[in-house]
Amino acid sequence: MISIIVPAYNEERKIENTLKRIKAVPIAKEIIVIDDGSKDKTSLKARKYAKVIRHMVNQGKGAAMRTGAKVAKGDTLVFIDASQFKPEEIPKLVRKMEETKADMVVGIRDFRTIPWHRRVTNNLTKLAILMGTGRTIGDALSGFRAITRKAFLSLNTQEKRYCIESEINFRAFKHGLKIAEIPVLVTYSGERPVKKLGSLRTFWKQRFIHEALFNIKTVLKCWFGRL
Repeated sequence: MISIIVPAYNEERKIENTLKRIKAVPIAKEIIVIDDGSKDKTSLKARKYAKVIRHMVNQGKGAAMRTGAKVAKGDTLVFIDASQFKPEEIPKLVRKMEETKADMVVGIRDFRTIPWHRRVTNNLTKLAILMGTGRTIGDALSGFRAITRKAFLSLNTQEKRYCIESEINFRAFKHGLKIAEIPVLVTYSGERPVKKLGSLRTFWKQRFIHEALFNIKTVLKCWFGRL
């Protein structure tokens, strides 16, 4: 059986559509939503389609993923964000895992479809991982991936928030896990426009710069055994 885990925070507008589509996927599965302290109706809407576990306070995506992995009954875990990715592609990741005997399969987005500031964050994170492990990955920050439950738990991840994918990749390389990649589709909507980078001060205030720095920091902490 496959355990599909959906970390969610304030996703009441999109969670129902995502879960309907996951439920329609023709594969033996359990669906687990980790409501990470949402202040809206995410849990209420998700309960119609999935097992819901709720964090009473927001702990972060990494913490939500670990909660899901601990309660999952399947030998294979599929993590998918509450929006952006296409649930119809879940079987594609699972088949790739079976065909390649991989411990983890990462859904690789077409970078031409990703907003430029997200590409900057991703590429800087990939560079940090390459420097720390000697290995690279096509999409360092993809939130759509399949991994065996045994492998995920063996990584002993510590990151609580959105830098969790950086830590998973780094630890997976260091643990010698077999990693496969497969192209996936993604849709971005409701993206906040990036302000014009007219000055150095404006540049440093951009969210994507902070995200890049925090992801690199996570990789460095793994590299030097601080995480």
